[in-house]
Amino acid sequence: MTLRPTEASAQTGNRSRLAVALIPLAALILSGCLSSEPEGPPASQVRGLVKDVIPPGDLDRSDELLADGRVYEAQQEYARVLQDDPSNPRAIYGFAETLLQTGQLDAARKHFASIVGDPEYGARALQGEGLILLVQGELGEARARLELAVQRDPGLWRAWNGLGRAKDAGRDWVGSSEAYTHAMELVPRSPVPVNNLGMSKLLQEQYVEAENTFRLAIDLDPKFVAAQNNLKLAIAWQGRYVEALMGVSPENLPEVMNNVGYVAMLRGDYDVAGTYFNRALDLSPAYHAQAAENLRYLESLRNSPVASAQ
Repeated sequence: MTLRPTEASAQTGNRSRLAVALIPLAALILSGCLSSEPEGPPASQVRGLVKDVIPPGDLDRSDELLADGRVYEAQQEYARVLQDDPSNPRAIYGFAETLLQTGQLDAARKHFASIVGDPEYGARALQGEGLILLVQGELGEARARLELAVQRDPGLWRAWNGLGRAKDAGRDWVGSSEAYTHAMELVPRSPVPVNNLGMSKLLQEQYVEAENTFRLAIDLDPKFVAAQNNLKLAIAWQGRYVEALMGVSPENLPEVMNNVGYVAMLRGDYDVAGTYFNRALDLSPAYHAQAAENLRYLESLRNSPVASAQ
């Protein structure tokens, strides 16, 4: 994640607004609700690939492949089932999940929408629709779908997790905390809702609480990169810049220095920010554009009437 100034921040000069504007992007990228697998072939192509396959699809096998993370194999298996039984809600739901996990959001939403009235798979289909709408920025529609999903099936942790993100976007902090708590109760060993609760605390500028929450997520999964990166932000927001850089690999150091420098700039620590931007420049030519832009923005802040009056 590379932190860069926004036009809105340049106009307002308000550090708290900058902080709030900064975090939602990270929340979407790092929440773990959607897979980061590369986009697969369109659904129409998948169907075309299996037209000449003789063996019929096996739903149990399809579900097993999906549960094991073998998404493309599962997609083909579900497509085989749908060739022979195109209205099978179980196959439609599974196929839609594979589309969701391979980034084919519009196609996935179409398949989910076709079974929202199904008594067994309708709630999960609403969950899928809501998560897609959330990523697409349709926050009101996303919230409505996800609320309906958990009304119909309170055991859908991904719906609760997504609902927490939607409520964070609306600054409904109590509602988001309740949603994340439901998700954590349903999947107590998953770091994902814990990490998102930490992001919520970060949005509220509750940096100590955010740090503690990210540490809990890392305790659940020490390799969970999202929580590791967010922990560094929470530490940096408390002015502990050197600590925020501890344990960073050499290849990631320029990016983290740029990010820590940006947080320092938002906190008004302009000299510290300039140091980190310059170090990011020295370490990586690839970060020249971002760090250089941040340096220019830093200079504009230093030369602003507000800064001059301080």
